[in-house]
Amino acid sequence: MSLRAKLALTLALTVLPVTLGTYVLGSHLRRMQEAERLEQTLVEQGEGLQPLCELASSGHRRGRRALRRRRRVRFYDANYESSFGRPAALDPELVAQLEVGDRARVLGDEHFRLAARIGEGPCSIVALERRAPPRIRPLFALLPGLLAAAIALFSAGPVVRRIRRIRRALESEGELVKAGGGSKDELDELAAAIDADRQTLKDQLETIAARERTLGEYVASTMHDVMIPLTVLQGHLSRLAKGDERPELRSALEESHYIASLLQNLSAAARLEGAIEVSDVPVDLSAIGARVVERHRPIARARGLELNVAVAPGLSRAGDPTLLEQAMSNLLHNAVRYAEGRVAVILEETSAGFRFEVIDDGPGVPEEQRARLGERRFRSDEARKRAPTGQGLGLSIAADVAQRHGLSLRFDEGPDGQGLRAGLYS
Repeated sequence: MSLRAKLALTLALTVLPVTLGTYVLGSHLRRMQEAERLEQTLVEQGEGLQPLCELASSGHRRGRRALRRRRRVRFYDANYESSFGRPAALDPELVAQLEVGDRARVLGDEHFRLAARIGEGPCSIVALERRAPPRIRPLFALLPGLLAAAIALFSAGPVVRRIRRIRRALESEGELVKAGGGSKDELDELAAAIDADRQTLKDQLETIAARERTLGEYVASTMHDVMIPLTVLQGHLSRLAKGDERPELRSALEESHYIASLLQNLSAAARLEGAIEVSDVPVDLSAIGARVVERHRPIARARGLELNVAVAPGLSRAGDPTLLEQAMSNLLHNAVRYAEGRVAVILEETSAGFRFEVIDDGPGVPEEQRARLGERRFRSDEARKRAPTGQGLGLSIAADVAQRHGLSLRFDEGPDGQGLRAGLYS
């Protein structure tokens, strides 16, 4: 409901009932005041004319002639009979009231009838009948209220237009909020305050954006500087681990692989949170899949795992190559970390696009926990037991990347009810 409609409804629910109530009360008070005045006049006239009435009732002609000139004033005796035979008797409603008091009144819509006791004898009661004051018609009584409502609605027009102008300015980008009153009233002050707050907020957002860009650039630069020597170190450790069963070398290779995965996840998290723009370019999925597998072969070999790979050639789609590679790498890293003997990697074309699945024979994840594997910082019970130092970033990053690329990330039970099947599906 618009502001003007609400104002009209409010006025209708307030002004009109108040106007009607004022009319009814005023009409009642006016009738009562008129009745009081007539009653006072009746008593005064009755007391003044009572001697003439007594003369007339005894047959005196001058008294009768004098009373004929007072046609509206009539006298009655104690039995409520007319002192002169016309009218025959007093109004029954007045009689009923005089039985219990000295004053009586019947206030009809057309006439007021009043009576009062003024003494004893044949002229002990005086009565009077007068036309009632005219009532004001309800429609005329409502006219002031309707006029006030119309004036209020007309006056509200400029205010409503200025409020709408403020709303439109708030909905637009960069436009200053101007109430447009030109009188420096409360709406102009409100518009100025909104403009000041918007400018402050804009400055703060620009500062935050600049900090995020700086942070993203710093993370990317640091990532590049660290990953070069780390990759060299992994190559040396991988060559040393070939044919060498010393647990120290295996542990060193696993830790270097974990550090590389952690750094890559931190970089991906910074990009996903807006520090660096996420790109949308053609991506060679087959090449990414091959790189991800080769990156994990040394650690799989060091752990004594059998790594089975089926990567179809020529698969591609649009997206961010770095983030897609990180999501696929996280799924394989998770499988290699918890597998007990075998890991299978499948990348193939489907009718909908492609599917990338990683299947391991590890302890698996209970069904009630699988739905939460993509949540930030969530780790299954088995994962917390086997690797207490994990951060829980890898699968949540994979879920975020999937969501941004319109992919589906699912976690299912492995073959024969053992292990975990994690997959990205288009």
